Amino acid sequence: MTAHDRMEDLGFFRYDTNRGRSAYVKMLGKDEPGRFVVVADSTGRNAPSEDSTPVLVATYGDELTATSVSEYPSLEAFLRRLEN
Repeated sequence: MTAHDRMEDLGFFRYDTNRGRSAYVKMLGKDEPGRFVVVADSTGRNAPSEDSTPVLVATYGDELTATSVSEYPSLEAFLRRLEN
């Protein structure tokens, strides 16, 4: 199973802009309306691939302000944390 498949299984979808940028995005659900998580590569401009290092994970509030930003050494490390 690829990293993309694993991200989809965890509820993330890949969002591609018309400017050539992308990221994985997940809405946090009914209990937290307007909150979402964005996963991107270290540039913050592209969805990470399996060999991206490091990976940035940002949680946004309902006013599009990042409430937390975390860095993981790789997409695999982030996926392992979510899957466990």
